[in-house]
Amino acid sequence: MNDGLADVDRRVVGTKQVIRALDEGRVAHAYVAQDADLLLADGLFPTEMWQEGLPHLSAAQTAELARDARVKKLVITHLNPNIDPETLLKQARAIRTDAELAHIGATYRV
Repeated sequence: MNDGLADVDRRVVGTKQVIRALDEGRVAHAYVAQDADLLLADGLFPTEMWQEGLPHLSAAQTAELARDARVKKLVITHLNPNIDPETLLKQARAIRTDAELAHIGATYRV
C-alpha cells in the first residue's frame, strides 16, 4: 500500500498551513495534516460503499482524520456526481460538525 506522502501537498502561507491530501494514505495524511489550518481531503465514498483496498477515503474517514489531526477547517473534495453529496456531508458532520463539501470556484478563508 502506498504510504500516501506522494499524494499530499503542504503549503504555508504566512503563518497558515494548508494541506491538500488525495486518495489513500490515511495514517500519513494524519501525520502531515497535524494542526493544519485547512485540510482539503478526499472523501469520495459514503461509509456503506467504502471497503479496504479502495484508493479513496469515505467522507466519515476524512472527518476522523481531520478530528484526529486537530485540523482547524475541513473541506471534503473529490466528490462523485453519482453519489448524493448530502449523504456524504451528513456522515462527515456526524464526526466533525463543521465539515464542508468543496464546490467549484469556492474560496476558503484561513
